[in-house]
Amino acid sequence: MLSQEQKEVFIEWGFVKIEGLIPVEIVDPIREMVIERLRRHGFWGSEGWLPPADAEAAKKLSITLKEISRSSKSLRPILTDRVLAYASDLVSGHELKLSPPITQFLFTAPRSYVLNHDGRWNGEWEVPRSIWHLDMPRSAIIGPPGPEMFTFLNRVEPKGGGTLVLAGSHRLLNDVEYLSSKGVKKKLKRHAYFQELTGKSGDDDRSRFMEDVGHIDDVPVQVVELTGDPGDVYFVDLRLLHSIGANTSDQPRMMIAQRLPRQEAFETWMSIAMHRANKTMPEDKSRAGNVQRS
Repeated sequence: MLSQEQKEVFIEWGFVKIEGLIPVEIVDPIREMVIERLRRHGFWGSEGWLPPADAEAAKKLSITLKEISRSSKSLRPILTDRVLAYASDLVSGHELKLSPPITQFLFTAPRSYVLNHDGRWNGEWEVPRSIWHLDMPRSAIIGPPGPEMFTFLNRVEPKGGGTLVLAGSHRLLNDVEYLSSKGVKKKLKRHAYFQELTGKSGDDDRSRFMEDVGHIDDVPVQVVELTGDPGDVYFVDLRLLHSIGANTSDQPRMMIAQRLPRQEAFETWMSIAMHRANKTMPEDKSRAGNVQRS
């Protein structure tokens, strides 16, 4: 199980890495399944990755990746008993909920960037300025939600497309009644650090966000890139802001993510979401009725 030191790191920084948590005999068949799907559609050859040759092939690749993502039966073995036990240990043994999407497949092609700025990406790696987001809303009612698991099907090296997290950001804005991902970012942009992280200026040294510890409301924060070998696992607090990294390597980034909130936190989240939806709908109907009567 997790050591006390590992638990304290998770509490302070919002993530912890466990090397080799998933055995190779589990990871290897899943990776081979992915490669076989890519090979079948012309994106993998005897020497590895084959990039799409044109727009039509790029569309075909997108469809292929969606097919892999929907292969939950083939991907599900990655969630071993040990993975679930470690996740449960991080929430003091509380029951967990496998929140959709189940075993989400994450893929970034070599020498590519999802955020290519309409084709204007210059091929260089930098700490991302945009798409910082949350997978769950902030809410004092929900409380600490629990972890999300990230693991690797192949080796992901620095600047190789790994997810980036803003470590420490889970400790911010936890006293609010409810804030969406967009609402959290709006409030954080009042702080100089987050303004600089998400700013458009092209002449600053972005590496400082990974090399130095910054502060937001006296809370230490630092950008961390998730890198590792097949079977390594990161447990990341679901309150951490995270974003997408460019892959400047010659190998695809292949990872699997699974949200593992506490069952109670998930049910509270769904209840709040339903309440907010129901609260909005009658108002809309009332307005519609007023228009019709006038």
